[in-house]
This record gives sequence, structure tokens and C-alpha cells, in this order.
Amino acid sequence: MNSLHHKLFFRYAALIFPLIAVFMIVLYIILGNTLRENASSELQADCDNISTLLGTELEKIDTLSQNVVSSSQVRSLFLEDLYSYNSDSYTNRHDFSSALFDIIKLSFSNLSLNIVDTDGRHVYVGSISSFQRRDSSEIYELPWFQDTLELYGKKVILPPRVPELNPQDGAVISLCRAFSPESTAKETAVLEMQVQYSYLTQKIEDAIHDQTGEKQVYIYNSDGERIYPYEITASENLEDFMQNALSESGSSDYPRSYSPESGAPMLIAWQTSDSADWTIFVTASEKALFSSFYEYRSLLIMIAFIVLLLLLFITYQIASHIAAPLQKLEETARSITIDNLTDPLPEYKSGFKEMDSLFYSFEQMQTNLKNSLQENINAHAMANDAKMIALQSQMNPHFLYNTLASISILAEDGENEKVINTCTDLSSLLRYCSSNKSMTVDIRQEVDNLIAYIHLIKIKYEERIQFHIQIHDDLMSLQVPKLILQPLVENCVKYALTCDPPWIITIDGFLNSGKWTLRVRDNGAGFSHEYLSSFYEKIKKMNPENPLPDLSINGMGLLNLYIRLYLKYKTDLIFDLRNLDEGGAQVMIGGPLQECEGENSNGHEKNPSTHR
Repeated sequence: MNSLHHKLFFRYAALIFPLIAVFMIVLYIILGNTLRENASSELQADCDNISTLLGTELEKIDTLSQNVVSSSQVRSLFLEDLYSYNSDSYTNRHDFSSALFDIIKLSFSNLSLNIVDTDGRHVYVGSISSFQRRDSSEIYELPWFQDTLELYGKKVILPPRVPELNPQDGAVISLCRAFSPESTAKETAVLEMQVQYSYLTQKIEDAIHDQTGEKQVYIYNSDGERIYPYEITASENLEDFMQNALSESGSSDYPRSYSPESGAPMLIAWQTSDSADWTIFVTASEKALFSSFYEYRSLLIMIAFIVLLLLLFITYQIASHIAAPLQKLEETARSITIDNLTDPLPEYKSGFKEMDSLFYSFEQMQTNLKNSLQENINAHAMANDAKMIALQSQMNPHFLYNTLASISILAEDGENEKVINTCTDLSSLLRYCSSNKSMTVDIRQEVDNLIAYIHLIKIKYEERIQFHIQIHDDLMSLQVPKLILQPLVENCVKYALTCDPPWIITIDGFLNSGKWTLRVRDNGAGFSHEYLSSFYEKIKKMNPENPLPDLSINGMGLLNLYIRLYLKYKTDLIFDLRNLDEGGAQVMIGGPLQECEGENSNGHEKNPSTHR
């Protein structure tokens, strides 16, 4: 018990235990109160969200109604003959609809309206439009018509109901406003703006934060009529509570608690919307609302116990590994050189446990140094990888513009199948060019990408250009740098089309003397002497240590390809540009076979794969 190990352990334990106890008690008080306050504030926030949402929707409808009744064109056309079945009436209906839609614009998705007057005129605009004459007594029988006229243009918001004039639309909430189509002092017509009840229901459900599904929303107007929900009533006890709250007016600053006749205590918050004079109530059971607090309390007790045990265990381990012979550690340190850095340290056995931790730290230092050296090596490899990615990521924008233009022309001509195929090929090409999952692919993938490119080229040139692909089967699985075939063919398309068609481009490949070779030929005008001289001069002046040139967006050319092959194969690459005696040009590239690329390197030509 007098050892350094035991003394350290008991002293650390005596210090840790009260600290953990005090920390957990403080954490319980602070976070517990915060969770309860957040849960309670959530109800009030729901009220505010719904109040703001409904206020915004009703203000928008109110503004639209004012714009409609204040439109002189709408008022005058409403008095014209909209209700006959002649050409003049059709023209008037068209002008009326145009004037109305200029005001409402895109707001008809969940909105409809009725305009009626004392003479029986009735216009309905919603999912359909109708213009008809009704009996005046039928208009006066509408429960809201006379009351709205007597308010002299003030808005009236009606509770949810199935509308009398267009019951096929289902339940709605209406905003009514009287106006005078004849520009007289007396209002003789009423505009009824209807909002689909289901639309407002969805808005309310989206506005409430209810992950447990325990919250309930009730909305009442100033007369105590229930606005929401339309067909579900609250319990009698809750109904009395909300009616009393309505009589007090105003909003709750903090959720209040009430106890229903049966069940757990509930919390309720409410907020009055000024724009609609509606009061929004949100209720939830205390058990559901404070569930996170109860879970937190149980979890905190369990964590405190586990943390205490863990800290005691860690304390014991620390005390056990503090001491170790310093002399042995010094000898081990002196024996380490750069040559044996990666070798494991000799087996260490000490009679003093207190220094084991120090020895472990030294061992970690050796591991970190070894890792640092390895990271430095990896950094050089990653630098080369970054150069390869930068070079293969370039794409000619003019080819993309031309392809998009071709798609547009095909679409205008109704060539739907060609549009689909072209989009598929372009998508495949872009996906292949932009993918950085691997900088090496097998030649079969290169051929598939080339075929997609050929399809896009033939959209413009059709049968005037011909491609012949002849690559041996034993090359198809070989790993090569990505995007080496397409740039060669793209170079032919760019420079070989200066002569008269047909233009013939041949792509072939073979194995010879332990190297793979790909060759692209065309029947064009060939390379100019100046181009060949300039190309080889650039290669000659290139820095072998950093061959990456200044890049441009239109840089996917032969020099780019040479650099990528050089980064991969160094001086073992094959890269030859020449003009053919029979006319045209030839580009030949290649490199040595890697160990994983296969064993067929004897150059025998067998079973070439041919693609058209």
C-alpha cells in the first residue's frame, strides 16, 4: 500500500469522485431546466408559427380581394352581358377572365371566387369558370350576403363550411367584401374569396413541430366559433377552458397547465392573430412534452455511474504505468537509428510499473516518426496523382456546346428517340470524364467511352465520317491511364476533316515486346511540318521533374496526353506522331505492361475485337 502506484490511485480517486458528483448535479440542474423550458417554449412557438402563417395567408387574400373590387375594368365588365351565348358575350367573358387573371395571377391553385350582386348576376372562377343569372331572392338567401353589404366594403371572414354556390369544391374558408360595380355610393355586389380548407389544414400541420404526434391544434374566431378542426370537437373540459381563454382575450405568455377529467395533465398555449382575429390553441400532455427530460434524467444517472467507473479504471491504469527504469529507456533511445526506425522495440520488462507509461510514450514517438516519414513519401505520390487528375479533368467546351445544339435541333424536329440516345451518350461521356474514383481503367472502358463519343460525333457528320475499331481481345483487360483514346480521335476529328469526305478514322491496338500499343490513323491532310516541330520542341523543353504545363479549359490535346503518359510510364512510354505515305496522319501511344495487366506480351495478333 506504500508503493507509488497505490498512493497515486487512491489520491486521484479521492479527487475525482466529488468532482464527478458535483459536475453531474450541476449538469442535471442546468440542462434539466433548459429541456423543460425548451419543451414548454415549443408550444408557444407553434402558436406563433401558425398565427404568422394564417395571418400571412389571409392578408394575401385580403389584398387580392381589394385589388379585384378596386379594378374599374372588372367592375365595368361585370355589368356587361357575360351570360348569353353569342359572340359579344363570349368576348366579354374572355376580357373579364383576362382582367381577373391579371390581378390574381398564379394564386388560383388553392383559391376560387364568387361575385354576386342584387340583380342576380353570378360569376364563379375556380377549377372551372361559370357566368350565369340567378333569381335575386336566391342571392339574398345567402346567409352572408346581406351582412356583408351592410359593412360597406369591410372584410368578413366566414368560418369553414361547404360553399352554397359551389358545393362541389368541398369545405372552404371565405373572405367576403362588398363593392359597387356602378361606382355609386351604395354597394350592390359582394366578392367572396374562397380558400380550400384542406390547403390551410396542410399549412397548419406543416407549421407545427410534432415528432411524437401528441400535439393538438384548435382555432376559434372572436365569436367563439371553431375554425379548426372542422369536424372534430374537443373534450368538454378542454372546450370550457378555451372558451374562458377567449373571453379573457389576448395571448398566453407561457403555456398553462390544466387537468382533464381523465388522463394525464396537459399543457396549453394560445396566440391571437391580429389580421384574422383568430385565436390559436396548441395542447400536449406533460408526459409526452417532457419525455426528453425524463429520458435525460435516467440517462444522466447511468452515464454518471459509467463515467465514474471508467475514470477509476483509467486512474488505476495511469498509476500502474507511470514508473519504469529510465536507464533502460535511455539505452533503447540511443540504439534507434534511421536504418532500424521501422523495427519493433526490444521486449521491455520492468519491475517498476510507474515508468511503463513513459516507455509507452517513447514507443509512440517512434511510431509517429515512422508515420511522418511514410506520410512524406505518400505526399509525393499524391502530388503526382493530383497532376493526373488535373490533366484528365479538362474537357473541350466547344464539343459540349455543339452536342447541346444538336440535341436542340433533334428535339425541334421531333426526333425523340435520337434525343434520348444522344442524352444517354452525353451523360455517359460526362460521367466518365468527371469521375475521379480511379486514374487507371481497363481498355474496354476506354473503348466504351469512345463509342459514346463516336455516336455524338456522327449526329453531325452522319455517314460522311466512318470509324473502324480493331483492338485485340488480350488488350481489353489491360490497365491504362484514363482518357487516352478519346483525345486521339478528337484530334483526328478536329484536323482531319479539312479535306473532302468520306473521312475514315481507324483505331487499332496490339501487344509487342512486353508493351501495349494503341494507334489512331486518318485519311486527312496530315500534320503540318510546323506543328510537328513545335510539338517535339515543347517535349524537349519540358521539365522532367514537373512536366505539368499551364492548363486551360480547352486543353485536352496531344501534349496533355503525352504528359499524362509520361507521369505514368516515364521514359518507357511510346508516343509517336507522323504523316503516312499514302496520306493522312498517325498517332501511336503505348507503355509497358504492369504485373496485373496480363501475361500476353508476345505480340501475336489473335482475335481482334472489332467495333463499328
